[in-house]
Amino acid sequence: MFVAANAAFRSAWREIVAGRADASVLDGVLQAYAAVLRADPDRIDAAFNLELVAERQDQVARQRPIAVTAADDEPRDSGPIRTSDLPVGPTIHGLPGGPPVNVQMEEFEILIPREAGQEETEPGRASGRRVRRKG
Repeated sequence: MFVAANAAFRSAWREIVAGRADASVLDGVLQAYAAVLRADPDRIDAAFNLELVAERQDQVARQRPIAVTAADDEPRDSGPIRTSDLPVGPTIHGLPGGPPVNVQMEEFEILIPREAGQEETEPGRASGRRVRRKG
């Protein structure tokens, strides 16, 4: 029963990562691990996997799809970023390349590098000349 529950998790997780299923497909996997624990309450690895599947199900249920409007070319919510150095699909930390969960984008401070001449033209900044000290 334990091997069958593991196989059910792998199959369901592939469907979730591919985007063909939602978090509800993990309900059957949770029931399978619960059945293993009812048959053998001392099976520690089944208890660990039950908790892992419950956390993954909660994580997948909390994620929102990307919402892009015609007036705004920037995505409003985080989505998966496809690069060679990031894992594909959700991880225990959320979506790769996405902002942290429950953080508004207004809280981020974006710093833009300036060209060499821009610093001198800003009001309130020193002119860049050497200061002559008195005394």
